[in-house]
Amino acid sequence: MQLILWICLVAAGQGILIGIVILRGRQSQPAGRLLGWLITGFALAMASFVLNMTIRSTTWYPGPVLTWAIAAFFGPLLLMFVRGITGFSFRLPFHYWHFIPALFYIAEVLMYWIGGKQMILLTNLQMALPANFILLGYVITALLHLKYYTGKVVQFNPQQNNALVNTRKLLIFFGLYAFSLLAFLICVIVKSTAGIYITILIKVLLTLAIYYLSYAKLRIGYQLAVREDVLPKEKYKTTTLSIETADYILKRLKRVMQEEKLFLSPSLKLKEVADKLGTSTHHLSRVINERLALSFPDYINCCRVEAAQQLLLSDHTITIEAIGQRSGFRNKTSFNNAFRKFTQQTPSQFRAAGGQQASHADQ
Repeated sequence: MQLILWICLVAAGQGILIGIVILRGRQSQPAGRLLGWLITGFALAMASFVLNMTIRSTTWYPGPVLTWAIAAFFGPLLLMFVRGITGFSFRLPFHYWHFIPALFYIAEVLMYWIGGKQMILLTNLQMALPANFILLGYVITALLHLKYYTGKVVQFNPQQNNALVNTRKLLIFFGLYAFSLLAFLICVIVKSTAGIYITILIKVLLTLAIYYLSYAKLRIGYQLAVREDVLPKEKYKTTTLSIETADYILKRLKRVMQEEKLFLSPSLKLKEVADKLGTSTHHLSRVINERLALSFPDYINCCRVEAAQQLLLSDHTITIEAIGQRSGFRNKTSFNNAFRKFTQQTPSQFRAAGGQQASHADQ
């Protein structure tokens, strides 16, 4: 047992060092910083295990309650990390409720420091079981998110498969970690002597996790990071969007517009399209701005002009105004203005010339 404690103590020290390096990295993206916090959290959990096995509870150290307080942050941080590397937004001001359970455990720690052990509302087991099931829930949610993302993206970007496989392995590890904790709690409940061996297994997994997470930082964090030399950064310098995710959003956008023709709705909003694609309005707007050099309204009008061009050439019996309405424009004036903007012709001139211009949306 002495050897195990020394291994955990050394691994905890290295984990804290790795976490600090990642967190202080100047080029670290938000997903990378989240990974840094995960590594730091594992290291602190390991350090608390060593304390639990040596000094146990004191006036300044609350014992296992601190371990579970730290573990309660793993789930939300894990989901934030997975969403971050796949280009989806997960900002604390809008997702603060994910940390409510962790804040409860922190409150328990504070109550211990204020009034001692008698101030803690729940027993160790009552705190451990919910924390464990919460972590399992987040692992499953993150796996489902990654499965959805993999199915939608790899068909367009096969080169991204390795990064996604590594991420999936990381989530599987978290799942095994959560199940190991559950097995340990069961042993505690039934008073099985096998519990001590499961405890050792859990701490070995923690040790492996710190080294694997640092490896994953290189294989995952950078493979899916924004390439700042490719994407303009002034307007969107505070957000993260990987090249692969931007490619997917653009290809998916074009496919949806072609197949479902959302632009035919005169009242189409950016949020409606973003919800359809499963992304944020900010990311969708960014992709259209940077990849097509268009605003969202201009892109939609461009699609409408394309539809109008086909109608103008296919049926000469339809009036110009009717074609504009069928293409999604509210009135003839907006139709004429948009058509001239993208083709340098009026609809009448285009029809008379037989159609010679190509729209911006196909570039």
